Order: sequence, then structure tokens, then C-alpha cells
Amino acid sequence: MWNREAIVVTAKEHGYFPKTFTWRGRRHAVSAVEQCWTVAEHDWMRRVLKHCFRVRMGEAHYVVSHDVKRDKWYVEMNNETMNNETMNNETMSNTKGELSHGTQKER
Repeated sequence: MWNREAIVVTAKEHGYFPKTFTWRGRRHAVSAVEQCWTVAEHDWMRRVLKHCFRVRMGEAHYVVSHDVKRDKWYVEMNNETMNNETMNNETMSNTKGELSHGTQKER
């Protein structure tokens, strides 16, 4: 089961890729966007619901998403990752989520 927590993206690269964000009162700097993909509705209009980014910060990996309709940003994590984050607030373990096609962008 996946959960998400709201974040504030404080800087973007090229107006699109998250570069820094604030989560749980702490600032996080993204060292690389490893994958990105788009989630769209399955109707004839294929409206974009959210943009997702698998980001790296040091050894930690996060899935950051942007809800397009609400213009809100989130960190998404599964229960295992959330439990690890609660136990160790310094780093988050690899999310092990199924990630499909995307692009890689090093900074």
C-alpha cells in the first residue's frame, strides 16, 4: 500500500524537475532525477493527473509526485519505506516500487 505526504518544492530545474524541497520541516536537495513518468486518465482525453519523479539524494531514493490538477507536491512511499523513515529520520531506504519507462537526468 502506498502513502503520500505533502511537500513544498522550493526550486525546480528547467521549470520542471524538482531540485530542492521541504519535507517534515527539513530541506532536501535532489542530486539526480533518475526516472520520470506521467500518469494520465484512461479516457479519450488522456488528461494528465500527475508527474512522477524517482529522485536520489545521496544514498536515499524517493518518489516525488506533482498532482497537476491541485498543483500540490508529494513524497510517495510504500509501508515498508514509511516504517524505515519513521525509525531513521536521516535517510529513506530504496522504495522498491514498480517503475516503468522514464528518463534519467543527472545533475
